[in-house]
Amino acid sequence: MKENKDNTVDNQEKENFESNASRRLKALGADLTPSEETAEDEPKKTGFFENLWYHYKGLILVVLGFVVIFSVGITQMVRNKRPDIYVLYAGPAVFDNSRAAEAEKALSSLIKEDSNNDGSLVARLNALCYVSKDKAAAAKAEAEKKNEQSAIVEYANSQENRDALKAFSDDMLVGDSVICLLDPYLYGTIRDAGGLLTLEEAIGFKPEGAVDDYGVPANLIPFFASVPAFSTLPEDTVFTVRRVSTMSAFTGREKEEKTHARHVAFARALVGYIPEEAAQTAE
Repeated sequence: MKENKDNTVDNQEKENFESNASRRLKALGADLTPSEETAEDEPKKTGFFENLWYHYKGLILVVLGFVVIFSVGITQMVRNKRPDIYVLYAGPAVFDNSRAAEAEKALSSLIKEDSNNDGSLVARLNALCYVSKDKAAAAKAEAEKKNEQSAIVEYANSQENRDALKAFSDDMLVGDSVICLLDPYLYGTIRDAGGLLTLEEAIGFKPEGAVDDYGVPANLIPFFASVPAFSTLPEDTVFTVRRVSTMSAFTGREKEEKTHARHVAFARALVGYIPEEAAQTAE
């Protein structure tokens, strides 16, 4: 009885050992059959790639990692051309990747000058989702009437909203954006600080329906009204043009003025755009 018991224990330990060894080998990539696990009298035959993986697994993974990183980087360099024109949107609307790409494609179609000589005509839309205090208050009042929670109010109180406001301030101070589509609160902030061109200076005239001497509702400009990516912007979104940044004295006044003049010319092209349907009707 004792001998049988000892044999049972030995067999269990052997089975446990073999089971653990099997799991370890399989985890390392070996594809073993049961007969190969227990065949101690025959040398184990493995292929070249199995041996290579077993001995150099770490190195292979590192090399593959670098290959992926460089592949992605090269792809991004090819796809992300240097923009010729920058347009800023700052307000409560959200531009997902698809909508932003559509907006940039439409903007790019109006560019005539390859300003950076990279062989492409590219406009970049810098979209910042920002909810002002007055819009948050209105959303809160509406939610309380319906006894509901408001996602707009939650976002307005978030760090992301504060970050968007800071990004807007930084862009107005030292950024690339000259042509702007702004929430009324942000528009008033920059206008009152003296940071905007008058409409006469920017586009040569004051359109009918203008907010004041500096801005006009974006939906009154045919380009923004006819491009689907922009046509759903809040009705109070204001189109305006920023002055040359005062920081250009430190970043290069001549270069900044040249870039600014190019953007002003593009602003005039936006305002003067005639949708294809309207052009065909006029003919």
